[in-house]
Amino acid sequence: MDAITRRLAEARRALAAGRGEEALAIGRELVRKHPQNAAALNFVGHVYCLAGKHALAIPFLRRAVAAAPGDTAIALSLGRTLAEAGLVDEAFSVVDQAEVSTASSHRTTFDGQMLLGDLHRRRGSLADALACFTRARELAAKRAPGAVDSDVPNHDRAIQFAAASNNAANVLCEAGRIDEALDEYRRAIEASPRFADAWTNLAAMLLDLDLFAEAEAVARRAVKLDPRQISAWITFGSALAERGEWAAARRAGDAALMVDPLSNEARYNRSLAGLALGDWTAWEDYRLRHVVEPTVKVVSGLPRWRGESLEGKTVLVRREQGIGTQIMFSGFLPALANLSGRVLVECDARLRLLLSRTLPGIDFAPSAEIFSTNLEGGASPKRTEAVEWLAPKPEVEVAIGDLPGMARRGNGGRSWSDRVLPPRLCPDALLVKKWSERLARLGGGLHVGVSWRGGGTSSARQKRSTTLDAWSPVFETAGVDFVSLQYGDVDGELAEHEQSGGVRLHRWDDFDPRDDLDDLAALVAALDLVISVDNSTVHLAGAVGAPVWVLLPHAADWRWLVGRSDSPWYPSAELFRPKQHYESWPDIFALAGRRLRQLVSERHRGNAQAG
Repeated sequence: MDAITRRLAEARRALAAGRGEEALAIGRELVRKHPQNAAALNFVGHVYCLAGKHALAIPFLRRAVAAAPGDTAIALSLGRTLAEAGLVDEAFSVVDQAEVSTASSHRTTFDGQMLLGDLHRRRGSLADALACFTRARELAAKRAPGAVDSDVPNHDRAIQFAAASNNAANVLCEAGRIDEALDEYRRAIEASPRFADAWTNLAAMLLDLDLFAEAEAVARRAVKLDPRQISAWITFGSALAERGEWAAARRAGDAALMVDPLSNEARYNRSLAGLALGDWTAWEDYRLRHVVEPTVKVVSGLPRWRGESLEGKTVLVRREQGIGTQIMFSGFLPALANLSGRVLVECDARLRLLLSRTLPGIDFAPSAEIFSTNLEGGASPKRTEAVEWLAPKPEVEVAIGDLPGMARRGNGGRSWSDRVLPPRLCPDALLVKKWSERLARLGGGLHVGVSWRGGGTSSARQKRSTTLDAWSPVFETAGVDFVSLQYGDVDGELAEHEQSGGVRLHRWDDFDPRDDLDDLAALVAALDLVISVDNSTVHLAGAVGAPVWVLLPHAADWRWLVGRSDSPWYPSAELFRPKQHYESWPDIFALAGRRLRQLVSERHRGNAQAG
């Protein structure tokens, strides 16, 4: 063993013992004495890489490649470092050249194909990436011509096979080839049952497919295999939350933050679980939705309000999420107005009349007026300075969903609310009179409005929406006139329901429950009762103060809390929910039917006594 080799061995032992600075000093000393020694240059680059100092590593690795142009391992090390530094095109050139060289000598490498596949994927060449990962899998299985054992000495080929299959599945998933991706993840797991990455990625895919029970089981296995993998904990917690297991979801969030205390996604997910469990301190991390899944569509250029005094200032309150969310958080607006000089609220255009009538001291305007862009039509510019024309110009902004958290944090250090402030909407009195007269013409029965669909995403619609057939226990109640409050195109569904012998749901041609929310609020106020799944209609009914029965799945949204039949947001609401997973919509509708019959009986008794 020559002197250089002995000295490098000493440096490697120091590095293995955690003495990185000593190892680096030895390596740099060797480079000074032997500036063309590829092994010394590569070692120094490797130490810098381990320290995350890619910019320092790259010059040494480039010199190592120049000193040993035929050394594939050094070329791959340079390529990998360039990729980690974001220099993808240069990395691709280095790795591709190295793999062409090895292919010409029939020594295609597993690591080379894996790295080349990743670079193809990052460059958007999914077909080429898939070909590389397939080739890597074949090399791992020793089926490919020219496969050699020396590429990764002493490495478990089952794990290699699983890693290649996992990466191929990721590419297939990105390409939208879902069934093939699922098969590939399962192939990886079959090859190496303890390969945690494949379990984690499979769980995430099942979660995206709304297969929540299966996703939970797979993610549970992933966190058991590798408790240090934060993505596994996040997926596990999300699956638990989607199944309504909020306490377990919060524990998964705690575990994720043990791995990475700074993870915004883990903190945000845990905040939802905390809010569902009634822990109002969780509002602090609820604001991280702006980082994880931004809901404010236009960047205004205004500074965000962070709790400083608002005295004499104009505040722009930003709209976010859907109609129901905007209604739910509007209860905090009067308190905010008391703290500031002026409040301007960006709102959905459909809510403007209702909100302006209810809160005359606050200015409401749709996004199109504030930002000169048609958000209702889907436009979403990244930045606008259109607030410049407003007079007085807002000095700070706050998203409407951040108001509960800001209320706890305080204004200039003083908390202005540590509880939910229920919203209140005032319908138009003339419209209420119009609807009362129309309803009276239906007969003397109980007037009950119903809505059976909800959810803005596929997973939410799957959990919340029902069919009209499921409502039979409710519709069979005598002495009730039912009114459709369902927004969207439901004419065909209603016609089919009535033609098949279902109860008639009254509706009017001049009534648009989707776009004319002022009219909807008036109708809701004129009804005796609203029964609806979780959608914007229940928020409107609750804010108007109308009696509303909210039909919830077991995995209800966080805002309805856990295990409660009432809502702090809407005092007039009563929540109907199953107590167990195995209970479902039939149980909820059976209960609602019994309660409705009881309500009709009580009304009849009251009328008889009055007569």
